[in-house]
Amino acid sequence: MPVDATTLISTEQLAWAEVARQILPDIWDRARAASINRGLNERDLVKQLLLHLPRFRPEELLGGEITSFEADRLARKMQKLQDGFSTWTEHSKLTELRKADFSVHECDVRTANEIYTRFHYIGTVREAVVHLGIYLPGLPDRPMALASLSEMDIDALNKYFPSLEAKKKALVVSRVFAFDWAPRNSISFLLGKVAAWLRTCRPEVQRLLTYLNPNLGFNGASYLAANWLPFTEMPVRYFYLKNNYITYRSLLSLPADLKTQVVTSVYKLDPLRMLGYEIRK
Repeated sequence: MPVDATTLISTEQLAWAEVARQILPDIWDRARAASINRGLNERDLVKQLLLHLPRFRPEELLGGEITSFEADRLARKMQKLQDGFSTWTEHSKLTELRKADFSVHECDVRTANEIYTRFHYIGTVREAVVHLGIYLPGLPDRPMALASLSEMDIDALNKYFPSLEAKKKALVVSRVFAFDWAPRNSISFLLGKVAAWLRTCRPEVQRLLTYLNPNLGFNGASYLAANWLPFTEMPVRYFYLKNNYITYRSLLSLPADLKTQVVTSVYKLDPLRMLGYEIRK
């Protein structure tokens, strides 16, 4: 199994955006039915479907049976992961972010890992320098929004950061998550607090980077509201092991026998957008 993503993306393929545009209404309908039955967040299930359906050919998707089957399968998986953690999502929707009512501070690794493995659409954690969260006074042990910073170790960006010294001046916002009951502008508010934390606690860091995946419907509104700017684009292909999405990092860590079982998305996906934020000019 080849592990060079650049090589894998070189072939011409049908654009996923074209297929997704045709089946998106059906995706929402199937996700709505499956999420209601199991008490799940509908938008989270849609993200899961958009992540998993690109492994099927167009003729398999247009009928709707595959989408329905995947919606039910992924909903069962999400329900099992969140079993025993339903109280984490049960909170009245906050319509306003009154900054005086919240605190922002570090989140412990265990809590961050629970959130990312059980509620984040990727479902995996990444080693982080720090996890920073927004907390309500009545919920001191569970953040309503969370952002994690990791070291800049992305080989594809070596031309921008050619030395170890240059890499030390940048960090990656590797995971971001907000519970559905959090106010709409929680992420942009949190990103501003992340920058302030870095100015105080990591003065050597000059720049933040993050990925944005337009194939999942992300438009970067929270980042743009926090004054992030386009940095570059990177090609992407999805990987699946035993019908479930795995990250490229997870692929690289697999033993040789499991790598032979990995399949890939069959479409040309829109490139990942990388955004940057200058902590210090």
